[in-house]
Amino acid sequence: MYVAYMADISEKIKAIREEFNEISYALDERRIRLWCAARARAYNRQHGRGGVMVVHKATGVSRPRIYAGLEELEHEQKLAADRVRRPGGGRKKNYGDPTRDT
Repeated sequence: MYVAYMADISEKIKAIREEFNEISYALDERRIRLWCAARARAYNRQHGRGGVMVVHKATGVSRPRIYAGLEELEHEQKLAADRVRRPGGGRKKNYGDPTRDT
């Protein structure tokens, strides 16, 4: 029973991995996060739980990043069309310190 269950999970991971590899070249950071979250949510609807872990194993996208995507989907947080991150996200600018490289 357990062996059959693990084989079933492996098949699902393989299917998600193939789908992700086909489209990942066209996705930016935000869209990867949202795609993975939507895939995890769909898995949870079908199987009850485990979607984040299955998508993580299939894609290599970190679990916290998938959870962040789930939060965005759940609360329908909208970013401006030209944004990938919220304001303040990303690397900070180096202003006025000549000893540090930018």
